[in-house]
Amino acid sequence: MVPRKGIQPVTFDTTDTISSSSFNVFQKLCFCKTRLGEIIAVNGVERGFRWDGVSDTVDILGIDAPAAGPTIATAVTQTGGSDNNITAIAAASGTGTYKLTLSNASHGLSNGDVILVGNVVGTGALPAALNGKKFTLENVSGANVELVDTTHSGTYTSGGTWTVDGEGATKSDKDMDGGYSLAYRYKDGSSTPVYSSLSPATVVSANTNDKFSWSDIAYTSNARVTTIELFRTTAAVTNVFYKVGEIANNASGSTTTFADDKLGDEALLDKTGDDVTLIHAKPPQDLTLIGRRQVPPPTDMAYVVMFQDRYFYFGVVNYSSGTVTTTNGSKTITGDGTSWTSDMVDRYIEVDGQKTSVKITDVDNSSQIKVETAPTVSASSKTYVIYPEKSRRRQILYSYIDEPESVPETNSITLQENAGDDDDIVGAMPYGPFLYILGQRHKYALSYSRNPALDGSVRFLDDRGAFNQYCWDYFENEAFLMDDSGCYLFDGKESKTISAPIQDIFRREGSGDKIDYTKSRNFFVKVDRPQEKVYFFVSYKGDTGDYPTRSLVYNIRRQTWDPMHYPLQVSGASSIEKDGESRMILGGENEKVLLLDEGNTDIITSEATGTVTGATGTTLTDSGASFTSAMVGTSVYITDGTGKGQRRTITAQSSTQLTVAAWDTNPDTTSTYTVGAIEWNWRTTSFGMSATGDREDRQVEIKFNPTSSAKSMDLRFYYNNDTSPMTHETSFGFGDAVEIKDTNKEDVVIHMEQDRSGAVGSSTGIERYPFDGLYTHHSTNDHQVAIELRGTAGAQAPEIQRVDVQGVDPPQGGTG
Repeated sequence: MVPRKGIQPVTFDTTDTISSSSFNVFQKLCFCKTRLGEIIAVNGVERGFRWDGVSDTVDILGIDAPAAGPTIATAVTQTGGSDNNITAIAAASGTGTYKLTLSNASHGLSNGDVILVGNVVGTGALPAALNGKKFTLENVSGANVELVDTTHSGTYTSGGTWTVDGEGATKSDKDMDGGYSLAYRYKDGSSTPVYSSLSPATVVSANTNDKFSWSDIAYTSNARVTTIELFRTTAAVTNVFYKVGEIANNASGSTTTFADDKLGDEALLDKTGDDVTLIHAKPPQDLTLIGRRQVPPPTDMAYVVMFQDRYFYFGVVNYSSGTVTTTNGSKTITGDGTSWTSDMVDRYIEVDGQKTSVKITDVDNSSQIKVETAPTVSASSKTYVIYPEKSRRRQILYSYIDEPESVPETNSITLQENAGDDDDIVGAMPYGPFLYILGQRHKYALSYSRNPALDGSVRFLDDRGAFNQYCWDYFENEAFLMDDSGCYLFDGKESKTISAPIQDIFRREGSGDKIDYTKSRNFFVKVDRPQEKVYFFVSYKGDTGDYPTRSLVYNIRRQTWDPMHYPLQVSGASSIEKDGESRMILGGENEKVLLLDEGNTDIITSEATGTVTGATGTTLTDSGASFTSAMVGTSVYITDGTGKGQRRTITAQSSTQLTVAAWDTNPDTTSTYTVGAIEWNWRTTSFGMSATGDREDRQVEIKFNPTSSAKSMDLRFYYNNDTSPMTHETSFGFGDAVEIKDTNKEDVVIHMEQDRSGAVGSSTGIERYPFDGLYTHHSTNDHQVAIELRGTAGAQAPEIQRVDVQGVDPPQGGTG
């Protein structure tokens, strides 16, 4: 048995602050890496962000579509600054072809050019022969042009327009055949561009040779948008849009115009790639969104994972930070200690003492909201909860392939309740061909081939789930998870409990260490692959802070457990490469990043020891010490004297004084301490004591590796399932290495130093302590015993090689 190794601050060559933007800390951000190496993050409280992996700023997640369509006017196309009108049509002398007289003599046309003619009014065959048709020109002279291969017929009355080939609209009436639809969208400047959805379309009629003049094109304040793209359909088409132009975005501007949209339908039909977009894939059979698919991800979902190149968003947040004040009849609710966001509009608030939940209609600021229905009670300092519409609890939204920022509400899956318990969706685990959807107490398997909406299926698996999205990890084709029933292994087919040896910790009744389920939303699981261990990070009842300071460590090969305790709160874990090997790091409080299993001390590189010269309820003073700021965040442990066994995390320091959380018993000048050392303990189950009526020869024999520096451990006895150790009647010495001192008589102190000062001989590494006694069926004496070893690891880590409890019966269960 060896104590855990230390946790040490990670030193990076360089560090950069990626963004100065602050995000709501009520729910921690869930990060997901995309196939392009970008990072997206959501928290279900406000809109998430996207980081490109290079720049020092982040972008808000998704690009909002323009709220309204453009304003469109149509007019005759102009060439050279003048309208392209026809003022007369006659038969050409000698050839009998159509000769047109143009109003714009500076038309720039030449023999061989092609024009489109339209809007001619006349009699006979003339209108039908000319309108909507293209002609090659000859005998161009001044304002007159002649049309090749035509024969004049009929009489010209009025009207007529022309445009050069490739320009000008085709006649289309919005009330008769659908007209033209025009819309625009935003585009960012990334190497793989991200777009907004198309704006609502503006539908207009047009005459042949008309051009389109755009106005009321709204700039966006979204700084990531660099370009506005303008799209138009061909005549009488509603589903296919073609890009006709683009404008640079002005994030501080209001609106702009575009006056030179005169491309003809045939020119539009030649466009390809991103210059063409559909509204729906293949209507009416397939109404999959295309041109309006780029809806930003939901702001009310706390988690995101990638599976088969799509991104799945899920998990609601019940926001309850601070308290609220309501006034009878007023639709305004004020908060104290709240950090409300604009994304909470359309969510619901329940206030303690109010009979119904009400919809939020506006967020004035972080501490004031307006609701749809006024409260009926005036009250202050009330608890409350804000949550999305309740159907979101069991809903998952998913993106388009490789488009994490395109998540329309139509891409939705809702879990059907078929287990008699509609627990919330709290996690999703990509694992092989399935996305396993995790409820708090259940598990489902989602699979699909191309599109979840078209060929996807969801089936119920079993009644094991997870506390949250962070309570699972993989190792060698198996997943390890944690829920309110304990820790378990999942192999893709069935769930198998692995926490039976420590199950008492998960039971709500009984004594001893117990899981604090009120903090379970911050629990997490992480596999240390090189060490072949799984860390289940939890909080016990009585632990301070909202985040774990403990982990239940499962050795995968040995199938054994080691509970571990850390001096500070940790909120997450990850892996990095250090010196060519994978190492596990922890995210700790006060912005610390810590390397796991590094050295024999916590936070500082070597332990500091000394004797207390003074103390108050929250301080420890050693007038001869030189405490440093590096000690903040690590532990101080009272190793002997008054207050022995207390461990406190250091929150502040001066050169001779440490500030800590309140002591249970104030140390005094009899107390010794160590800073940075790692507290450890080990306790057996209960052993039976035979009811023979004879005095039994009982003893504990401990074999250990002697230390080169001063180090000791305590042996303690717990009789008859008592939660407190037995206190010995008198102090006593058992040779050079074992003693019971005048103070702290519950501890049998075993000195481990090989050459202990003042001792007659060197430690051999084997020490014994007898605890004789008798027990009969008719007596009320002690009938079972558990033993505990405890101490600290610092300059040297104690190595306990064997513990032999002699003269007792096999274990009878107990605290474990």
